[in-house]
Amino acid sequence: AASDVYKRQVFTRGQWDAVHAFASRNDLDIVCTLNAGPAARDRAGRWQGDNAAELLAYTARRGYPVAAWELGNEVNIFFSVHGLAAQVSVEQYAQDLEAVRRLVDRYTPGARLAGQGSAYWPVLGEPLGLVFGFLPGYLKHAGDVVDLITWHYYPQQSRRGPMASRRAYPSRLLDPHNLDEAAHWAYKIDRWRDEYAPGTAVWLGETGNAQFGGEPGLSDVYLGGLWWLDQLGLLARQGHRVVVRQSLTGMDYGLLDEDTLDPRPDYWNSLLWKRLMGARVYAVQATGDGADRLRVYAHAAASSEATSVTVLAINLDPRRNAVLSFPQFEGCAHEHYAVTAPDVLGRTVLLNGVELGLVDDRALPEIRADRHEGAGLPTVTVHPLSYTFVVF
Repeated sequence: AASDVYKRQVFTRGQWDAVHAFASRNDLDIVCTLNAGPAARDRAGRWQGDNAAELLAYTARRGYPVAAWELGNEVNIFFSVHGLAAQVSVEQYAQDLEAVRRLVDRYTPGARLAGQGSAYWPVLGEPLGLVFGFLPGYLKHAGDVVDLITWHYYPQQSRRGPMASRRAYPSRLLDPHNLDEAAHWAYKIDRWRDEYAPGTAVWLGETGNAQFGGEPGLSDVYLGGLWWLDQLGLLARQGHRVVVRQSLTGMDYGLLDEDTLDPRPDYWNSLLWKRLMGARVYAVQATGDGADRLRVYAHAAASSEATSVTVLAINLDPRRNAVLSFPQFEGCAHEHYAVTAPDVLGRTVLLNGVELGLVDDRALPEIRADRHEGAGLPTVTVHPLSYTFVVF
């Protein structure tokens, strides 16, 4: 049966050792999803924790750090993967969370526990959400059991997918109304969090340019970066402290090319975000002609949160420059990181006119700014379909 197929997919001790070695070398945190599918359930549908206990006990013996354990991946749509008979009720899942809570507290007490990442589709939200409402349902029963609430969201679906609520297309991806949808669902989840699990952090635990492996020629090119940076800014403003990208490598939405491991455009965008945008988020708004096609975000600068501010401006207009002035920073020195491309549907990324690429195929290049001394009113021109970071 279907469950027998999943039982043949085995995660080994050697693979777990390799994951932790990779994370240790690169100073990364690990979040691991535990199996909550048919292979981990008895005939009555109850979660069986024996296999998870083996993994947690081995992790404890080896002294491996795990930032968080998550029970199940998109349990809210098990019906579409495993069949209707395998769909788990919110009441059963709440009991399952209590069982895994005991295991986490026993073996890895420093780790946090996350509920399953509910899949959210563009336009629809949670599939069958109106009649099932898995995420608010399980929080109502077990909001006090989890330390993290995670959800998954893709703004569009690739041509690979058998169904779509918003098929991938460049103009749809960059429509301001469609971009704002991520904040719409995040706001709803925040409301449920406030009602059932006050104070619990919300993470976007999985996201990419297009569901079903990404869209060839859109998810792996420069143009997709306008969406990626906008969603990071949008959800930071919403209060999300963590956004997890699908994926580091693999398919068309990977940050690295699957065959060559060369950085794709969104790798460079992620690097710039981490280097320039700090954790403190400020309210900011653009006004004036064409402001509806301009997305602006402001954070404390990552390099000096106490004394500097980074503004990210994304120009969605395909034809017109956006000319920004910053009266708040008159007289301040400022650095520009302008990102453009000779072909918006290509993979070449220019930073202040210089192509970004690895040095000797293995090292990151120096990230250089155009510096402007503080004299008069700062103005910045953002070219069509481009984005600029300005550090004041």
